[in-house]
Amino acid sequence: MPGDKQNFYGAGRLDAAKALARATGQQEENPLVLWLKDFLQYLNNNGYLNPRFWFDGGPIALVPKLLMVVGGYIILVLIRWWLAPKRLLQTVPLLAGMLLGSAGLFPLQGLAIVGGPRWPFQLAGSSLPELGTAFAQTNALNPLFASVLIPGLLMLLLLGHRRWRWAVIGLCIGMASHLLLSGSLFYEGVLWLGSSAWLGRSFLLFNGLLCLGLAYLGAQASTESQSTATGLALRR
Repeated sequence: MPGDKQNFYGAGRLDAAKALARATGQQEENPLVLWLKDFLQYLNNNGYLNPRFWFDGGPIALVPKLLMVVGGYIILVLIRWWLAPKRLLQTVPLLAGMLLGSAGLFPLQGLAIVGGPRWPFQLAGSSLPELGTAFAQTNALNPLFASVLIPGLLMLLLLGHRRWRWAVIGLCIGMASHLLLSGSLFYEGVLWLGSSAWLGRSFLLFNGLLCLGLAYLGAQASTESQSTATGLALRR
């Protein structure tokens, strides 16, 4: 009745689930939590939570890439040992340049977003010798990138720079490792040189030796300039 103060809530229907939860002392779950659980269960049942649903891994030449990195590091250690290691202070630029020249971030080459273009991963995971054919469906190397041309130009431009010259020296070291191993053990062809494997191998080996010599000369010039600068500072 409208005037009955004891009938404040009026008549209604019983919520059996809430009544049972309250009677048994169970805490009712938040609707948002229930929705989130159902949504995660839906994603899991349909495979959306599996990384391979989004990233389709392709084959990676793991052994050649690792050997190129190891070869570059060995060359770097030998050059540092030959030219007084205490004077080669820019270790981070050296290693970064060596990685870019030898194998790059090669694990990225095996990734591709399902339904999306693969070229961003190919580009990001390629070393400098591979950039010339990063967008092509071939493992052959472009002679403009797989040669001493680009590191030689960079050496001319950046040899006088205090930090960047070490990155270029590391780049030459890494490319020397990449080209020497590609020309001797892991040859897969060179564009525009025909079908002659001998010509392609010779081209890669020759440019690998040139990159090695360029790295040595650049490191020697840099250590000598550091020695001169240190001597002048001590005299002052």
